[in-house]
Amino acid sequence: MRTRLSLELSAILSPAILPTPETLKDFILTRSFSASDTGTCGIAISCWISNGLKLLAQAGLVFESANPDTDLIHALVNISEHVPDLRIVVDHLPHASVPAEKTANEEYWSELRTLSQNPRVFVKLSEIPVRVHGKLVIEPGNYKGSLDALWNIFGEDRVLFGSDWPNSDHIATYAQTFRIVREYISGKSTAAAEKFFWKNSFAAYRWRPRSANQTLPG
Repeated sequence: MRTRLSLELSAILSPAILPTPETLKDFILTRSFSASDTGTCGIAISCWISNGLKLLAQAGLVFESANPDTDLIHALVNISEHVPDLRIVVDHLPHASVPAEKTANEEYWSELRTLSQNPRVFVKLSEIPVRVHGKLVIEPGNYKGSLDALWNIFGEDRVLFGSDWPNSDHIATYAQTFRIVREYISGKSTAAAEKFFWKNSFAAYRWRPRSANQTLPG
């Protein structure tokens, strides 16, 4: 697999430039960011990339990926194995390109189960709505099976809410997206809902309160 990496630190660092200890120190001191985002990429774990990811882990930062497909999930499994202390957030997994072919499909779900074995890997249930023949599927029940599959693999402690707004506006409005999510979560316990909507985000991102009405999970 060719190395193709686009690494952005909250749009502060230039793409394709991995952090150095010095730049990480500067940004950590200013609390300018908490995550790095790969976008869409295929990653071969070279020493160059591995060392950069180890720096993120040592700094207590989270590595976040988007636009998942089989190549990216495979790459994340490799990253998780090479840098087990690194917190990883997998974005948009409900909207992943899941292979239809039987063997490839089985391998895809097997690698997700492998990825879930690392307690530092989290899944953001973002980009849930889909359009079929140009028409938005608005009935929440149509999404239950696919969301259950991810929930059952990663568990209530490592799934978190995300809308992908405003990037998702070309598919559905925020209100439509939230309706689907709220209906799905209504079948879970109150404790699971609290984890999903905010507590798990702290476990993944280690964010700091920005206002008086924000509190850390007890």
